[in-house]
Amino acid sequence: MAAPTDLIALINQLQDILSELGTSPLDLPQIAVVGSQSSGKSSVLEAIVGKDFLPKGAGIVTRRPLILQLSYAPVDPDAPDEPDEWAEFQHLPGQQFVDFDEVKREIERETARIAGDNKGISDEPITLRVHSPSVVDLTLVDLPGLTKIPVGDQPSDIELQIRDLIMKFILQPNCIILAVSPANVDLANSDSLKLAREVDPQGLRTLGLLTKVDLMETGSHALDILGGRVYPLRLGFVAVVNRSQRDIEARRTLEWSRKREQQFFGSHPTYAPIAGRCGTAALARTLNSVLLDHIRAQLPDLKARLSALIAAKQSELITYGESPAVVAATASGSASPNAVVLRLIALYATEFQASIEGTRTAAALTDLTGGARIYAIFHDGFARALDALDPVSALTVHEIRTAIQNSTGARSALFFVPEAAFDLLVKPQIARLAAPAMHCVDHVFEELLRLTHECCSVELKRFPTLHARLVEAVTALLKEHLAPTRSFVQTLVALQSAYINTAHPDFIGGARAVAQLEKKYARDRKRRDAANDHMRRLAHQYSAGPSGASGAVASTRGAAVSPVYDGTTAPPSAVGTAASPGAAGSAGGGRQRQSTGATGDGVLHVHVWASSRGRELAAVRRQGDPVSTAAVSPRPHRAKPAETAVTMTTTCRSRAPRVRAVPRRRSAARMAVIAIRKSLLLR
Repeated sequence: MAAPTDLIALINQLQDILSELGTSPLDLPQIAVVGSQSSGKSSVLEAIVGKDFLPKGAGIVTRRPLILQLSYAPVDPDAPDEPDEWAEFQHLPGQQFVDFDEVKREIERETARIAGDNKGISDEPITLRVHSPSVVDLTLVDLPGLTKIPVGDQPSDIELQIRDLIMKFILQPNCIILAVSPANVDLANSDSLKLAREVDPQGLRTLGLLTKVDLMETGSHALDILGGRVYPLRLGFVAVVNRSQRDIEARRTLEWSRKREQQFFGSHPTYAPIAGRCGTAALARTLNSVLLDHIRAQLPDLKARLSALIAAKQSELITYGESPAVVAATASGSASPNAVVLRLIALYATEFQASIEGTRTAAALTDLTGGARIYAIFHDGFARALDALDPVSALTVHEIRTAIQNSTGARSALFFVPEAAFDLLVKPQIARLAAPAMHCVDHVFEELLRLTHECCSVELKRFPTLHARLVEAVTALLKEHLAPTRSFVQTLVALQSAYINTAHPDFIGGARAVAQLEKKYARDRKRRDAANDHMRRLAHQYSAGPSGASGAVASTRGAAVSPVYDGTTAPPSAVGTAASPGAAGSAGGGRQRQSTGATGDGVLHVHVWASSRGRELAAVRRQGDPVSTAAVSPRPHRAKPAETAVTMTTTCRSRAPRVRAVPRRRSAARMAVIAIRKSLLLR
């Protein structure tokens, strides 16, 4: 087992090393001094050291944590020229301070360097080591005093900032809390004990310190508090008497303060029996004993965590490879730093190129990256944006007509669109391609920027500053070429709109458009002529039937026959009737209308079944001709039993036929009339 002095010195060395690394993964045993402003916290620390070395003043004076490492250094009689007491800062290695007033000024300078001059605070600690024959081996952390109301230039949230800073230290399980409370204030109002109770509710690692015991009201004492009967703590309470502000202004020394303190506890009738457990000297011995016991209790766990940390750092060191000197000597035969830098830059360029080409070994398996993502930007995103553009969505009929009229001037516009009007209408549509093209350029630029940060080899990770400079240089290069790239893409779009190739196979010009229209009209005319010829043949066939036959209309489904006007009897005075009462009755009844008389080449009687699925032409004959009886079905009859029978008469003239309908149902009659008008053309 190491000596007590060696244990504390070992913890101090570990603390210095971890402070230089900028991180503290180990929870080292330490004592944090917590108290409100004007609680006498700074006076206690100066009494323990025996020197005036802490800044004093109104408001917040301690604005950075001060790690105070006290080291017992006996006087060496063989070195009379060496100072008996000196101090040194970790941020000033090798520089000794014999004048403790200069120590005070250096604390103020270092605090202002990090925390500024505006009363702000910082969690970056200042490490001060004091060597003296009058101190015990001890490590204390002086924290800013608790406050509630900002004063002067203090920030408005100063209370929250100080609280967070103190909690950062006392939340660590290996931190002993020295809770400073003035004895002339009710203990129930102690801010330090309240904060300590939040992290140590059972009071296992909290040591209470009562200051200003000499300022208590006459007749009152703190014996019950010191005995643990008011607020029990496992480490107990210690009472001290320090210099007052009046004593400090009167320049009374700390030695005078110690003698006065001993005289107060030794001669006080209440505290005399426990005088050996009160005072600054008793406090220093208690703190030393508590810290040593705490280190011994935590030493096995601390050794295990330290071994694990060393093993992790050694493994990390192996991944970094050889030292730069060895790498440079192996690559170029000399240990030049330039050779190392050039080699690392080449590795960075190779990895960047591999990311673009898809040959990178550490390729992602969940997301597209590098060249694959750039390919997707072009072939998915950009192509989809182009397909979403409707070339005529922004054009209205009014704009097209206006453009044509403006391009023809005082002359009337022909069927073909003038070339000037065509260019005027088409060029703005081509210019719409610029927006998705610019978006494509921006997406590719962002992906290249992302690659600049991702391309970092294991060897390059050893040199974070070099990697940062490489990323900075490549980023600047990409930004430099972004504007020319955007300009070039805009030029490409302008070239497309400057000349429109009307000879392209996909372009439909005026001649091809007219040819397509003529071809369409020819197909329509052919179908119409074929339908007309078919209907003429039907009309001619059924108007020349045998004389004396009784006209009848029959359904292909075997429906009842409906008689049509019998030509053997003299026709009525009118030109013709649409249907006889018998026909109406056989057709299912309903109101009938007669067609109006008309002169012409003859009257054609037509009986039609109309339904929602089709129609049938049942019988056709000309008035005065022999009756023709037939059932004509141009296509398979699909009428349901609930079909509608319609009988109509048309007067055939040399020019245009007129259709007279006697509808059973108006909708069915309208369908039949439209069918006859469109398809039945007789001369």
